[in-house]
Amino acid sequence: MKIIIFSEPGNAGVKRHVLDILSRLGGGEFEFILVYSLRRADRVYADEIANLRSLGVTTYEVNVTASPELWNDLKAAFQFIKIVKSEKPDLIHCHSSKAGFIGRVFGKIASWRTPVLFSPHVLISFSQPHYTILEKFCAPFTSGLIACGNSEKEDFETLSFLKKLPIHVVPPCVDTTLVQSLITPRGPVGGSKILVGACGRIARQKQSLLFFKVAALMEHSHPHFRFQWIGDYSESDPESQDVKAFLAANPLSNVEITGWVDDASEYIRNLDVLLMLSRYESFGYVTADALAMGIPVIGTAVTGTRDLIENGVNGYLVPPKPHNVSSALDQLLEKPDRYNQFSKSARTSMSQNFDISVMCESLSKVYRSYASKR
Repeated sequence: MKIIIFSEPGNAGVKRHVLDILSRLGGGEFEFILVYSLRRADRVYADEIANLRSLGVTTYEVNVTASPELWNDLKAAFQFIKIVKSEKPDLIHCHSSKAGFIGRVFGKIASWRTPVLFSPHVLISFSQPHYTILEKFCAPFTSGLIACGNSEKEDFETLSFLKKLPIHVVPPCVDTTLVQSLITPRGPVGGSKILVGACGRIARQKQSLLFFKVAALMEHSHPHFRFQWIGDYSESDPESQDVKAFLAANPLSNVEITGWVDDASEYIRNLDVLLMLSRYESFGYVTADALAMGIPVIGTAVTGTRDLIENGVNGYLVPPKPHNVSSALDQLLEKPDRYNQFSKSARTSMSQNFDISVMCESLSKVYRSYASKR
């Protein structure tokens, strides 16, 4: 079965998911063609694409930008038509907004009988008026939607223009065996130092300012707590400026910002607790990796995160307020036995429900179901 994957990944999670699909499912039943744009890819992704070619994945580069550029987008659309007509795929699978629009509309123009699946990876864009208009337009060109979890599927079902479309749940998942090999042996929690972390861009989506407000709230009452942000400022994001202003007004001795790192797992593995305080997520690889390592997570009850965190079992879901987060930290860490049970439950839940084998099996079934519809 020949499948075109069209992706213009704007974040690390989408890139990781696409690479997992190509590397895990390619070479056997499924023959993949990757259509990508390096204008939105980092150097690590470029290296991974080169590796895929060595494994036999056919690749095409098109210039797709984040913002609308009429002439450039039309060029990419006509490139995509040529690719579809040349490759004659059995299925097209598009990831993220711009590739989702070009791939669905112009994929169907190139070959109306070819099914086209769409993985939005984040529903928040659908709430913006211009995206809503585009999605209503794209619905007739969409054979099915792929949600990253049950919570995202529920969100899709609230939108009237998506209700008639088949919605499949395929969680991206993690290689739990590989991730658990990274677990750092640690002594009993609650000793002389507790390391609390967060990971990602310092940006509005991650609700980064809340993390630093929690650190400020606990600086003097919990002197053995250290707070580490794994990542760097996003200079174009207003929340980065808010965080800089907050830290300038409130110098904190218990906070470290690592700056950009190539391999966040090397830092995550050393945490005692992860805070995932995002305003929205699609799946949340950072949360998944932490849980697979046995690191409890305290997060906000948003789409994606609430699929991974079982409240009171492997972490806590809390309102986005500093005192709620600090109270959850106290509750988690006040009794070592409780923490150890949460840690064990985290590893078990990930191995049973979110291992990479689950994604491979689920997505394979979806792909096969469309093979006969062409």
